Order: sequence, then structure tokens, then C-alpha cells
Amino acid sequence: SGGSVYATGYFHSIGGKRRDFLGAVDAVTGEVTAWDPKASKRGRFMTASEGTVYVGGQFTSVGGSARDRLAAIDTATGELTAWNPGADARVETLEVAGDTVYVGGDFTIIDGLPRTRLASIDAMTGVANAWAPDADGTVTNIAVGDDTVYVGGDFGMAGGQVRNRLAAFDATSGLVTDWNPDASWDVFAIAVSGETVYIGGDFQTIGGQTRPNLAEVDRVTGALTAWAPDRRSAVYDIKPMAGNALYLGGSFSFEFGPLSSGIALYDTVSAEVTDLGPGPNGLVESLALSGNTIYFGGFFTRVVSESRSNLGGQNLITGSATSFGGWLYGTPLSLIATDSVVYVAGRFPRIHYEGSSYIAAVPR
Repeated sequence: SGGSVYATGYFHSIGGKRRDFLGAVDAVTGEVTAWDPKASKRGRFMTASEGTVYVGGQFTSVGGSARDRLAAIDTATGELTAWNPGADARVETLEVAGDTVYVGGDFTIIDGLPRTRLASIDAMTGVANAWAPDADGTVTNIAVGDDTVYVGGDFGMAGGQVRNRLAAFDATSGLVTDWNPDASWDVFAIAVSGETVYIGGDFQTIGGQTRPNLAEVDRVTGALTAWAPDRRSAVYDIKPMAGNALYLGGSFSFEFGPLSSGIALYDTVSAEVTDLGPGPNGLVESLALSGNTIYFGGFFTRVVSESRSNLGGQNLITGSATSFGGWLYGTPLSLIATDSVVYVAGRFPRIHYEGSSYIAAVPR
């Protein structure tokens, strides 16, 4: 898969060959490959596990087969798998943990069973598990830590309890836990790291205490820690790394003096921010880390001194822009980095000047 550019969008042909909404082009020769799954509408979020890309969104078919808003595609062959749970409304987020795919969105039915905006699906069979919590608003984020599933979104009730935009459920029973950080406004990102859960968004308080846009809470109790970085703009994605590194995606221009980048690096002990130097010169909504490289998607026109439209990468050692990226017309909402390919899902009608909308994979 590393030698191809995968694309989907509002087109019916690539290079003179019939391709309905999905196609692939050899990254070296530019020839259209045999990869031809076909999708009916856009994907919104994707995640990968053991040779499979799971995609959620608004589509109703892939590869000529009915796939209601959920599908799984082989990363090597591009073939649609038999995995087919089906959702009755939009899927916003996916998370794979072992042999389970956790799904969040606006749906009320998964695999023909009542599942209110949250569901757990067998990663191999596509059968909905008995796990059946609920939320009274859209679920937009899922993170799994050991035996607990953490969710964020636009809800005020979850599992029958008051839970403002953040909740946690037992991964076995589906019962809501006492974990209740209580965000005052939108949550865009959740990341579990050790005994800590990091929360990013557009809120001003967590648990009634001032924590603009970024907070750290205990993974078990939900209690706010003393860690209090000075955040003045929304955080759209969070990626913890080994040691004390926490990468953020957002819009940080002029916020930290010399920093004028859509990415930032915080120390998880001192809460100090590191000057990464020039990076993407606008909003970053999605991040992916692989080795010494950070990949990002959003709204920007330059990475360091290189022209990049909304999709790019940066070497974390040298600070230089990588060759990854180029011209993408629209917004990447989800990135997955593998050894050879970065998978991209979002709102975009073209990538590298080819008709390519909503889901693609780009050689690194």
C-alpha cells in the first residue's frame, strides 16, 4: 500500500478509467491501479488495526455492497471485508481496542440493535456486543484506557446520569462510572496516558475550576490535577509521547511570543511550552505521530518555509518540513500514520489536484 495514493470524492473516473468515488494511483508512475472499492458518500473518521482500516461517516455503500456508515477495508488489497455492522445515522468517531471497535456518533441503531450514540462491535465479525451505554447528544471522541471507555461530545446526560460533555463507562458492563470532570463547553480531544486523561477543547472550566481549553484529570477519579498550562485558544487534538511530551494541535499564532504554529509541545510535569519554531502557519485539527515525524491536517498554507495546503509533516529533530503533504483542498479530520502510508479522512474535494474527497491515503 506504500506505493499508492488512495482517493475518494465526487468523481466517476481517474486517468480515463471508471472509478466511482474511490480509486488509487501508483505514487511513482501515476497509473491508475486496480484498487476500486467504490463508496457512495464521504467518510469522517478512520482508525487502523492489524491490516484493516475501519471507516465511519455518512456513506451507505462501499465496493458496490451496502455499508451503512461503517466499513472495513484491507490495507494491502483495498478489498472490502465482510465486517458490516451498519448504523442508522452518522458515525463521528472510532477506536479499536484489542478485538473491539468502539463507535460514537448520532446513531440510535447499530447492527439492528438499539444503541444510542455509543456502541461496541466485534472487530472480526462486525456483531454488536451487549455493551450498550447511552448519551443524549453526539459523541465525538472516544479513548480507551484499560477497562474504561472515556467519551467526549455534545451531551449533558450519559448512562442516565448528568455528565456534561465528558463521561466514562466500564468496558465490560457499559455502566457509567463516577468519573465526571464536567466541562463547561465543547470537548474536541481526549487522550489517555498512564494514570492521566488529557482533555482539549473550547471550554473555560473543568470541574468548576478554571482550565481554559486544556486540562489534566485523574484517570480513575476524574479529579482535576494541579497541572495548569496557560492556554488561550482551542485545542483540537492531543498526542502524548514517551517521557513528558504532549503535542497539541490548534491555532497558536502569537500566543507564545515567538511561536507562530498550529502545533505546540507541552511538558506534562512543568506545564511549560517548548518553542518548536515555525511549523504550520494556521489551524491544525488532526495529528499523527510516527518515529521522529509529526503529521498534521487543518487550515494552513505553509510548513516552516515550504508551501503546503492543509496537509503536511515536520521532522521533530531538525524542525524542517518533510516532503509529505502538498495541495489538499479541504480539511483533514483524521490521520493515521503507518510505516509507509498516512491515511487521511475529512472534508476535501481534491488532493494533489486529483478528484479526491473525504478519505485518502498518501505515501509518506
